[in-house]
Amino acid sequence: MRTTLPILLVVIGCLHPAQADEQQAVYGKTVEEWSRVFRDKASSKADRLRAVWALGCFGPDARPAVPDLIDEVRQGQIKDEAVETLVRIGAGTEVTVPVLIERFIKEGCLHLTGMGAIGSISGVKNSLVRIGGPAVPALLDVLKGPNRGMRVCAAEALGEIGPSAQEAVPLLIRAIEHPDADREANILSDQAVRALGRIGPEAKAAAPTLTALLEREGSNEYDVVIALDGIGVRPVRKLLGTFLREGDSFEARMLAWLGPKAREAVPALRGALTDKRPQVRISAAVALAHIDFPAPEAIPVLIEALRHPGDEELDVSDVPGALAHLGPKAKAALPMLIGIVKDEFACNDILKALVLTDPEGRECVPALIAALKHEDYDTVHVAANCLSLLGPRAEEAVPALAAAVTRDFDGSFSNGYDPQASAAHALRRIGPRATSAIPALIVALKYRHIVRPRPGGFFPGDREERDSSAAAAAAQVLGSFGAAAKAAVSALIEAAQAREKDDANWAVRKAAILALGRIGPDAKAAIPVLRNLMKEDGKDSRDLPELVAALYQLAPDGSEIAEGWLAKQVPGSSLEDRVMVLGVMGRTSLEADRLTRRYLEQLDPMLASRDARDGPNEMLEEWFEMLGRLGRAGRLAVPRSNEYRKHPDPWVRMWATEALERIMPPIRR
Repeated sequence: MRTTLPILLVVIGCLHPAQADEQQAVYGKTVEEWSRVFRDKASSKADRLRAVWALGCFGPDARPAVPDLIDEVRQGQIKDEAVETLVRIGAGTEVTVPVLIERFIKEGCLHLTGMGAIGSISGVKNSLVRIGGPAVPALLDVLKGPNRGMRVCAAEALGEIGPSAQEAVPLLIRAIEHPDADREANILSDQAVRALGRIGPEAKAAAPTLTALLEREGSNEYDVVIALDGIGVRPVRKLLGTFLREGDSFEARMLAWLGPKAREAVPALRGALTDKRPQVRISAAVALAHIDFPAPEAIPVLIEALRHPGDEELDVSDVPGALAHLGPKAKAALPMLIGIVKDEFACNDILKALVLTDPEGRECVPALIAALKHEDYDTVHVAANCLSLLGPRAEEAVPALAAAVTRDFDGSFSNGYDPQASAAHALRRIGPRATSAIPALIVALKYRHIVRPRPGGFFPGDREERDSSAAAAAAQVLGSFGAAAKAAVSALIEAAQAREKDDANWAVRKAAILALGRIGPDAKAAIPVLRNLMKEDGKDSRDLPELVAALYQLAPDGSEIAEGWLAKQVPGSSLEDRVMVLGVMGRTSLEADRLTRRYLEQLDPMLASRDARDGPNEMLEEWFEMLGRLGRAGRLAVPRSNEYRKHPDPWVRMWATEALERIMPPIRR
């Protein structure tokens, strides 16, 4: 019992700052102190801007400053900034909403994407969404207005506000029932469908209109089904009837998307497993796998479908995902999956199904090792991601992963996936059992930004450009090994000093510097080098925050260096860097809380969406990486990260666990 209390106190210390007054300061000043700077007309505009930004970090605790901020909106010089701070405080909607609506209409939010489609982006819209209910009447006026582009933007904003926008339901229904003939009107109709789904059960009056859309030619049936699900009215019978009548895999795919909510379709789908039409049998089995877990009767049909991967008459693309969803319950499919991989038909979905049906890795690891040797770099990337999911259970793959880290792939990675970096991250997730790969990781530190002749180039002098992802990943992995990576110190010091043309390898330098700090006392030889880098590069160095963090961990005067650097930071600038240093120091702060909330605001809608549930999503992974980079300063993410650890996607669970372990490092007894 004696050891329990100290451990509990350490955990509490991770969640709450050691000093209560420190928590109430932003960049060293309290609400009242920043308010005085803001009110002082003798202050420079730059100082008043910093004060406004800092007050926003306090959130609702900055309410004493609200009257001054409202006055600034009405007659001051920094109106827009004051509006944003009032939004963060959650006050002053009588002045913020009119200003934001005016900007909303002036700036617009529609733009052409790279593929020619129309999308939307607007920071003003996000502020209106954050205000919520009080912004709805003004947005309704925009929705009723003559500007068709802005009507689309208003519909999107109302949908993102959610249930508080129920007043918009009649207008959104009208936008669907009475579309104009032009392209923008169709976009408005599509956006109205999505908005009704986001408003949820409060939009049930739209159910007949949405159901009728399923019969309208040219409508986006996928969005309609999602919207009906959002308001709590699921067209299961309609989808089932169309599927059984026409044999179209789309309706079965939507039933699978609904999952257990489509349980009333189970008896008919079971009957369809013996249908004369092969596509109906396969699609019914896929739907059952998602609706009626564990659906044992569907597994033989799914296995049989694997025998026809290249059949142009059959759509079997959803079969691996169905097997992956069933997981170990579909272990009977393992021999077939392994055989497909051995025949070098190692498509990404097959690899994901392989690892999820054998989560202990007893049978799938050899097949994944074979996939690491594939010529296609995307296959290697996915195989490495699958081995990542197995963690220490993939120890057998360490030599093959080490070889992949230093393998010279032909061509450039046009889709942004770097198989060498993916292999390095798999080694990190295997953990201490992968330290035998340290020599390969040291070699990979040399794989920095290069431009070289393209192998087999079509034109004389054709060249390819390769980025530094592999070297940066190698440095990160070496840092994760801590003292066990002391043999890499010299190579990391060399990488930390690299200054190639156009500063193309800055990401490698940053990762190498942080890795030296994580290795700890065995990297003390780096202290003089890091000090020199601080002197040489001065205050404008993009590596300076990493140098501060590493010296904090290594140098005898590291605390003084870090405190001095923090004291010089200007509010609003380099927030990510400041919070990273605070995290390394084990400190929390209100500005760190603000950044954490920003990251969570990005993650939440991405994870709430069921569009990207099939396997790793590199964008999601990067957001979790950014969250973990906050260290202890990301304390506000602890409850949400614990929720994410229960997510149905195993990759999300892995990323959330990794982020949480960096925010609250495991207690070592």
